[in-house]
Amino acid sequence: MNVLDAAHRIGLEYPGGMTALAARMGQVRDGVLRPMDPAILRSKLNPNSETNHLHVREAVLMQAVAGRADILHAMADALGYVAIPIPDAGEDAPDVAHAISRTCAEFGDYLRRVDEVFKDRKVTPNELKSLEKELTEMIAAAARLQAVIASHGKKGGRA
Repeated sequence: MNVLDAAHRIGLEYPGGMTALAARMGQVRDGVLRPMDPAILRSKLNPNSETNHLHVREAVLMQAVAGRADILHAMADALGYVAIPIPDAGEDAPDVAHAISRTCAEFGDYLRRVDEVFKDRKVTPNELKSLEKELTEMIAAAARLQAVIASHGKKGGRA
């Protein structure tokens, strides 16, 4: 999915639609929250519009308000990257052993998928996409493990 389509989809799928999203994307001027004009947002999110364009700050705000990172992921994909959320281990962090076993399980899932894909010695675009998904899950598990270790370091405790 391209960046324009990702932005448009956020607007279409936001609860209450673009009107509700525009209201939450207002700007504070003179100490008063002024909602964005829904017609302008609709035009900015229209992938076929040549007149209005979504500003980078607006794209970040829109994703934060909507609780979605569609534009971020579309940009990452277009540039050959993968965006992975930074996990927050928090107070309820699992112990290090559990995080290690989860990371190992994800690594095993990835290697199993690699084995399945290469059985016929051909890699289809769909198979490549499924490998990328498994790899992303494995990297996310490793990032969670790092967050758990970091949370223990902040507490000054032992794993």
